[in-house]
Amino acid sequence: MEVCPETFSEIVHVLENPSIGIESLSAPAILALQEKGYLSSHRPNGVRAACDGCLSDGQQTGITQVVLELTQSCNHRCLYCPYSAQDPGRRYHSVAAMDWDTAKAGIDLLLDSSASVEMPVLGFYGGEPLLEWELMKSCMDYAIGKAGDKRLLFTLTTNATPVTGAIAKELAARGVSVLVSLDGPEEAHNSFRKLRESRIGGYSATMGGIRSLREAYGDTGVGKIRINAVCGPWTDYLALENFFCTNPPPEIAGLEYRLSEVSHSNVASLLGEAGEVGQVGEIVSETKRDLFLRWTEKNATGKDGAGAEIFLDRLFEVPVANLHNRSKTLLGEHLGPMGMCLPGVRKSYIQVNGDILLCERVSERFVIGNVLGGGLDLSKCKSVLDEVVEHFQERCPECIFCRVCAGCPAVYCAPDGMISEEAVAQFCSRQIKNLGEQLLWYVESLNRNANCFDFLEETGVQQ
Repeated sequence: MEVCPETFSEIVHVLENPSIGIESLSAPAILALQEKGYLSSHRPNGVRAACDGCLSDGQQTGITQVVLELTQSCNHRCLYCPYSAQDPGRRYHSVAAMDWDTAKAGIDLLLDSSASVEMPVLGFYGGEPLLEWELMKSCMDYAIGKAGDKRLLFTLTTNATPVTGAIAKELAARGVSVLVSLDGPEEAHNSFRKLRESRIGGYSATMGGIRSLREAYGDTGVGKIRINAVCGPWTDYLALENFFCTNPPPEIAGLEYRLSEVSHSNVASLLGEAGEVGQVGEIVSETKRDLFLRWTEKNATGKDGAGAEIFLDRLFEVPVANLHNRSKTLLGEHLGPMGMCLPGVRKSYIQVNGDILLCERVSERFVIGNVLGGGLDLSKCKSVLDEVVEHFQERCPECIFCRVCAGCPAVYCAPDGMISEEAVAQFCSRQIKNLGEQLLWYVESLNRNANCFDFLEETGVQQ
C-alpha cells in the first residue's frame, strides 16, 4: 500500500516521538493503514519462554543433533577465534581430549532420544577434531551399529589441514558431510587463519586437504563438502565474490559455501579503536548496499543461476526473507525468546568432560547437564531460558524490530560469559543498526521495483 510523502513524514514524526500517539493522526491514508492492521498501538506484555512440557517432550524423543567436542587442541591459532583469545568465561585451546566413555554416552543420548527424528545428526567439533581421528572413527562405527536401520548423518567441522588421502577415503565411505573453514582468497585467509607452530597462514595446507576430499568423494563431493567463510568489517566482498563464483580455484569449484559473520566481541581487538571499526564498517556497508541493489535488480529481471547471482543469494537471501516474510498480524500477548533454540532439543554440544551446552557458540557457563551424570537437566534448561527472558522482558516488546530479530544467547553474553545489561544493550544497539540498514535497503529496492522481492514468497525461503 502506497502513502504520499506528507503522510509518511507524519508517521515518521510519531515514531520518533512516541508520546504523541499514532491515534492523534487522522489522514485518510493513515486510517486506511490502521484498518489493515498497520500502525497499531498494541504491544506484547513481555517475553515468555517455552513451557516445561515442550522441553521435556522434545528432549525425550526429538533431539535432532548432538555435537561431540573430540578435543580442545587445534593446529591453528585463528586471530578471531574466541578460544585463541582466552577470554574470561570461555575455554581456551588445550590438550584436553574426550575419552571413549564420554563419547559413547553422547552418542547414546542422541540415539536414545531421537525416536521422532527421521535422521539424527552426529557432529564432530573441536579444536580440530581430526587430531582425534581414531576416536572419531570409533564413534562413527559405534553409532552405525547402534542405529541399525535408522538413517544417521555424520558432520565434521574442520580446517582440513590434517586431511590425508586415507582419511578422506574413510570419510567418503561413511558419507560424512564436511564443513571446511576457508575465508576466501589466499591473502584474506592467511590474514587471520594462522598455523599454530609456524604462525604463517594455512591457506595452502587447507587447499591441499580440500583436494584430497574432492578426489575421495568424487561426484558426491559437490553435495557433501561445503565451505564456511568468516566475514567481518575487513571483508572485501567483491574479492570474495570473485573467489567463490567468478574465478574459483578448481579445488572449490561447484562446492556449496556459506558466509558467517565474526562475533562482534572479537572485532574491536582485531581492528583497534572503536572509531577504526566504525570507519572500516562504513566502507563495507556501502559496498554491501551496492551489492544488495544489484541483487534485487537481478531478481526482478529473472534469475539465471550464474555464480555471481548465487553469491549474492548467500549474502542476502535469508535475512531479507526473514524481513519480507515477517508476520503481518497483530502481535500476541507475549513474544518468544527471539531466535533462541529450545535448550537441549535442536542441538546439544558435548564438551570433552561430558558437560552439555546449548551449542558450540555459547559460554561454558551455560551447562544444561552432563552425559556422564544423568544427561540433560530440565531445571538447568529452564534456568537458561528464564535468564534470557529476564534480560529481554522489557526491551523486546517495545522494539520496532521484535518481529524480525533473531538473537541468541551466544551473542548476548559478555566476554566473561555473564549476561549483563551492558552486553544486552550492546547487542540490541548492533541489531537495531544492522536491521535498520537492511530495512533502508529493502525500502529503497521496493521504491525502484515494487515486485522485486516476489521471488522470496515463491521460494518460501525462511530463517
